[in-house]
Amino acid sequence: MNPSRAFYYGKIKVEEGEVIEMNHTIGVFAHVDTGKTTFVEQWLYNSGSLKQKGRVDHKNSFLDQHRIEKARGITIFSDYGVIETATDRLYIMDTPGHVDFQMEMERALSVIDVGVLLVSAKEGVVSHTRTVYHLLKDRNIPVIFFINKTDLLGADVKKVTSMIDQLTGTDSYLFETSDLKATDIEALALLAESLMDAYLSDTLKEKDIMTFITERFKESALVPVFKGATLHNEGLDVFDHWLRRLLPREKHVEHHQPVADVFKVRYENGERLVFVKVLAGEFNVRDEVTYKTFTGELMTEKITAIKQMNGPKQTSIQSATTGMLVALVGLSTVQVFDRLNDPDYQGVSKLKPTLTVDIITSADLHDLYQDMLKLTEEDPSLAARLSQDKTRVQLDVHGEVQLEILADIISDRFGYEVTFSQPDILYQETIKQPVYGYGHFEPLKHYAEVHLLLEPAKRGSGIQFKSACDVNQLSVSHQRLIEQHLFEKSHKGTVIGAPLTDVSVTLTNGQAHEKHTSGGDFREATWRALRQALLMTDMVLLEPLYRVEATVTPDLLGKLMQDITKAGGETDAPLIRETDVFLTGRVPVKTFYDYPKKFLSYTKGEGHLGLSFFGYDEVNDLESITAAQAYDPWHDEETTGDSIFCQKGKGYTVKADEAAQAMHLPIIKK
Repeated sequence: MNPSRAFYYGKIKVEEGEVIEMNHTIGVFAHVDTGKTTFVEQWLYNSGSLKQKGRVDHKNSFLDQHRIEKARGITIFSDYGVIETATDRLYIMDTPGHVDFQMEMERALSVIDVGVLLVSAKEGVVSHTRTVYHLLKDRNIPVIFFINKTDLLGADVKKVTSMIDQLTGTDSYLFETSDLKATDIEALALLAESLMDAYLSDTLKEKDIMTFITERFKESALVPVFKGATLHNEGLDVFDHWLRRLLPREKHVEHHQPVADVFKVRYENGERLVFVKVLAGEFNVRDEVTYKTFTGELMTEKITAIKQMNGPKQTSIQSATTGMLVALVGLSTVQVFDRLNDPDYQGVSKLKPTLTVDIITSADLHDLYQDMLKLTEEDPSLAARLSQDKTRVQLDVHGEVQLEILADIISDRFGYEVTFSQPDILYQETIKQPVYGYGHFEPLKHYAEVHLLLEPAKRGSGIQFKSACDVNQLSVSHQRLIEQHLFEKSHKGTVIGAPLTDVSVTLTNGQAHEKHTSGGDFREATWRALRQALLMTDMVLLEPLYRVEATVTPDLLGKLMQDITKAGGETDAPLIRETDVFLTGRVPVKTFYDYPKKFLSYTKGEGHLGLSFFGYDEVNDLESITAAQAYDPWHDEETTGDSIFCQKGKGYTVKADEAAQAMHLPIIKK
């Protein structure tokens, strides 16, 4: 299963009549308008978990609880319902399908045991499908595909199955009935030589096939596929039957204390609810838990209440055991991706916003900022902050639909009427070549010195750290402290002050003082060393790109390709099909984020456009961007590459361009 949550052991044998409670979290994912919420609603209803099923178009679906979700008819927040049987408890997680809310979807991935990916029988695999599949695969989460809307005119299950095969690059099999037919056994036997030998010698048994299916599925080496039309309750019975047979009969254990992953934070009726999945052990009301705050401080707090959630329903319980999803009360600063009782662990997000906006409102700046910090607790990707001149509150976002939703949420929850500035691009910066950096922090009765080597890293890799420093020179604990401080904040580049990325940082040397090193001395020395290196080298400005996937009629292909080219993008060779054309390409977010509205207009709703995050690449219009930003890296008050030394009981500053020569330690270079 998921190596980041590897708390499993052995298999549990389930004897006939034995009752064993296993908790599984099933995530349901799909592009918008694929029928995902209807799928979940029908599944919960069939199981008896719902007495009456709702519908998105009727604005009464069980898991779309928020007023704005009901009004707009889309899923914005991940939520789950519960199905209970004699041997299992299934948490069915419904996630957003719109690209603007993919961060909410990604947070749910951290607690998923099995992913169910819905695709349309008409449109098949789209860009969102690829994004989700690769996120699931990266986490080693087994995936099931359900081809939905087989009742539509133009539905082509064979074509979509082929698209799934191309996406996964592994064995897949379409299960059409609850029982294995002779044709199923023959087809599945072809997937393994040992099965085929037994089949040809007439010794193959169904239990051998089932062992093969379940083991290969658990290893993500076999992708089960199902089909149906969930609006008419077709195909769900077969899917549900096989899912229960495929679920691993394993138990989460092997940890010295209870451990849980935080996947959601929500304020409700004045309470801060922290949603977790229990990975190991048991949490009880009044238990104390530990975690690290965003500043790196170790925090211990007491659980004051535990709530079992089932959509809008809440039940207070006294304890939560392995595999359960619950909401904890009493934890004041724990964040999404934290792990309770394992403070050294920190999960990360792979999806990043690409746009930033200013909030325009007449509300008090301080009150607005504090309320936006609450929203950021619930959605860390918003990254609420004050502008450099401290006159505006800024948020990071994905697109225009999210902005419309945010305006509704802010008005509904805090009473502010807001609009937003024209979105600006979230640029990033990286280095062109290796560079050394040196930081020294020695005001009176303080001491720390840090030497770093910065090297360019692969696009999209972020910042990595390693140490080449002798432990006899600098203790392991101090080296770990340097690593911790490195990741405590985002570091600015020197082109326009955009966040630093794609850099490998190596600690080459460092020094502490036996008496005077304390507090944040190594934080100061580390940050100064990094900044000094960046000031001493050339940097590259990077901008985000969309991957474009579009389906249009042949007469509109020329316009689409021309629009992408004008926007500074490039296209691949179009795929000409019987009734339409499929086109892929890449284009800067800056010139294309508002294109979906134009596309909808000129295709009159008949085309399909998918935009997904492709990655970052070097900008083409550097001069215009730097001129507009007018950033001076040498006089940024928030960060400095200068070092502080001490002489005759007084501290003095050595400028960044002279710092290397002033260091106490010898310069070590590769």
